[in-house]
Amino acid sequence: TNIDQALQKSRDLQQHAVTAALLIVKAARVNDKILVLKLYGEDVQGQETKIPLSQHDNLDKLQNVVRSHTIRTVVPIEVAHRYNAPAVREELLLRTDVDKENGVVVWFGLRLTVLEISWLSKIYWVKNLRLARNEFASLPTEMGSYLKQCTKLDLQQNKIREIPQCLLELPSISELNLSHNAIICIPDVPEWSASLSVLDLSYN
Repeated sequence: TNIDQALQKSRDLQQHAVTAALLIVKAARVNDKILVLKLYGEDVQGQETKIPLSQHDNLDKLQNVVRSHTIRTVVPIEVAHRYNAPAVREELLLRTDVDKENGVVVWFGLRLTVLEISWLSKIYWVKNLRLARNEFASLPTEMGSYLKQCTKLDLQQNKIREIPQCLLELPSISELNLSHNAIICIPDVPEWSASLSVLDLSYN
């Protein structure tokens, strides 16, 4: 296949960044989470990858490239979605612009169509969540349960039609950006969050 030919060429030329990127794409096609973990330098001893590494691959250099975050994950995340590889998709997503120390997650422009609760459950600590420029048409009604600490939520430039009531009730939310969507009404909220100071609904 074209990807195998490109992979062989990158190996021949010792282009480690290209090799690592192509291996991640291949892993996304077959849901090979073990290979992804291995490339990120995680200990996966005793666990076999579906896609074996070549004897000519320099694993240390591949891992250094991957861990330096020079490889964009938007393509493999989309490939994993297309090939129904949820384990790889989630693993890549949770390694994309996730800063637990500062409570920031930036999943900006990743062409996500569905916001999975399993993802939110793993970033329950997030304070600043940027989900702008994706393709969400709807949001899970229970997402508020996992955003208790969230102070800033950016959902601009999606395709959202309805606002989940829970977003307007988040206990810590101060800024909620829902501009540039397709929202037609605001839900009837018995008690709005007292901390909400900025609600942007422009261009709906």
